[in-house]
Amino acid sequence: MLTSINNPKAVVDGRTIYEIFDLSGSLVHVDKLSGGGQSASETDHVTGPSSTLARITDGVVTYLHNDPVGYTGYIQCMTVSNRAATG
Repeated sequence: MLTSINNPKAVVDGRTIYEIFDLSGSLVHVDKLSGGGQSASETDHVTGPSSTLARITDGVVTYLHNDPVGYTGYIQCMTVSNRAATG
C-alpha cells in the first residue's frame, strides 16, 4: 500500500493518489488523479469477513479468490449495459 490510515495521500511519479479506509483499517477506495502522463482512475474494494472479494476499477469488476494454499486468482468482467426489450 502506498499510504496509511493516518496519511491517505501520496504522490507517485507526479500522480496524486488518495486511499480511503474504513474504521477497521481495510482499504475501501483508491482515487488516482491524472498526472505524470497517466489518466485518472477510481477503484472500489469490496471486502468480506477476511479479505478483499472484488475490485471495481473504472467500471471493470475483478473478482478475487483466495484458496487455502495461498494462491490468489481472479476473474475479470467487463461492464455490460442492460437494456429493456422494446416492442
